[in-house]
Amino acid sequence: MAIKKQYSVIMAFMLLAASFLLIWIPQVSAAVPTTTLTLSGPEYGSSPTYVNDLTTFSLSTTSSSDSIWYKWDSDSYVPYSSSFNAVLIDYNPDGPPSFSIELVGLHTLYFNATSDTGEQEAPKSLEIYVDSLPPSTSVTFSGTHYENSLNYITSDTNIAMAAVDSDCGVDKIYYAIGDGSDIEYSGPFSISESGAITLNYYAVDFLGNLENSKPLELFLDNANPTLIVDIGQPRKTIDGVIYANEDSDFVISTLDDSGISLIRYNVDGGSWITYTNSFYLTQNGNHVLNIESVDNLEHSSTETLTLYLDNSPPDITASLSDNCVVEYGTLLYLNATDDDIPGSECKISYSIDDGTTWLVYEYPIFLQESGNISYRAENILGDASTIETMKITVNSEDNVTVYLGIGLMIAGIAIIVLVFINWRFMGKEKESELVEKDSKPKKKDSKSDEKNSKPDKKRKSKR
Repeated sequence: MAIKKQYSVIMAFMLLAASFLLIWIPQVSAAVPTTTLTLSGPEYGSSPTYVNDLTTFSLSTTSSSDSIWYKWDSDSYVPYSSSFNAVLIDYNPDGPPSFSIELVGLHTLYFNATSDTGEQEAPKSLEIYVDSLPPSTSVTFSGTHYENSLNYITSDTNIAMAAVDSDCGVDKIYYAIGDGSDIEYSGPFSISESGAITLNYYAVDFLGNLENSKPLELFLDNANPTLIVDIGQPRKTIDGVIYANEDSDFVISTLDDSGISLIRYNVDGGSWITYTNSFYLTQNGNHVLNIESVDNLEHSSTETLTLYLDNSPPDITASLSDNCVVEYGTLLYLNATDDDIPGSECKISYSIDDGTTWLVYEYPIFLQESGNISYRAENILGDASTIETMKITVNSEDNVTVYLGIGLMIAGIAIIVLVFINWRFMGKEKESELVEKDSKPKKKDSKSDEKNSKPDKKRKSKR
């Protein structure tokens, strides 16, 4: 009996186990599928997860027989067949061809799977933010800076950059000076290279959205303006001193890359006057002209000119007085001086025909006849004295006697010259005659000597 009871228990246990297996095995084969979402490509953060149009979404389950479905926001589910991007697909199985719309901004992706036995997974979701826009970078300057057709800076100007990305945020900013390599921006910087410069810059966000490089044309100017002062005529420079008069105009010009913001001047330390056009000085005497030029980058240049303004004509004097009576041939001397311009020569002109013709005075004037003589002087700046006129009477009653005396004088000189020539000629003739006479007596003496010598020979022979 005990064996039968044990056998009955074993059989009951085996029937219970078989019943359990019959119930459990179908349940195992009908398990609910589980879907896994995988992102590849640009991805940043969570809740939401930032993606862009290059981000790829992949769905998978443990069984290849499961059907996977997904949808964006409140749209209808569509069957999953392969990886996809953040686009909305208008799926029409029995209608027109489907089309896609690229998503932007905040969206929710829903997905799940259904097994081949009809077991359906509960929907899962992922909140994403689609950001396919690049950042936007701007440049600001601190310190000296002037903007016109170009951005003018100096080597002391600080250049700062900032980028804005309202979605996933800015990752990095890069810049390049001219043709140089890209440099990661870390804070304000300056440039030392003078002249025209192109600054290229851009930013990238955390999804790798790259901003197009922006060029910014700069001109670095560290030079002071070049001042040019032109003094118009009349103008002379003597021993480093500039001489001018009230007709001499002063013109100021400058050369500068960034342009001029101010030109001003003062005379003898007086108040500054803003230069707008050429100007003149009128007061006689020594002057100091101070000039300053400032460019748009606050560089300045100064220049100081020392000059003498002479509006006074020279003084002119004559050796004879007005209404004087002189003899024929008297010499008239004219002299002009200008004490304001040391060492300068004045030009003297005179006229003997009441101003119809003016002659340059170079030598004393030989007075031959009565009349008016006008004269004037002009200094090197063109300042002319007033015309002075004097009446001169030349005493001409004894002109014939004078002419006769001059003729007799010339005749007397001619006679003296002739007498001298004749004397020289006659003297040479007499000298030659004397030489000839002296030579003849010498011959006679020689003959007499010969005669005298003969008797002596005879005497000698007798002996």
